[in-house]
Amino acid sequence: MNERRVRQIFEISVLLKGAHALIECIGGLVLTFVSTSAITNLVNALSQEELIEDPNDFVATHLLSLAQKFNRQHPALLCVLSAQPWRH
Repeated sequence: MNERRVRQIFEISVLLKGAHALIECIGGLVLTFVSTSAITNLVNALSQEELIEDPNDFVATHLLSLAQKFNRQHPALLCVLSAQPWRH
């Protein structure tokens, strides 16, 4: 690979890393301001059809369980916010 191609790949990877960090920041802020019941209602609405089709669906049942246990003070929120660009 020539140097120009390596440079292009590097620039793309830096842009993707920045986009990922921005999405994490937005997600952390959303988790901060959205109520637990709103999160549960959203997950319930998204998984309802799948659970009607298969009440034991692994992903749907686990997502619904996690949403019901979610707490805004949950350590996951701190994890999302602590992994931001200022830390890298």
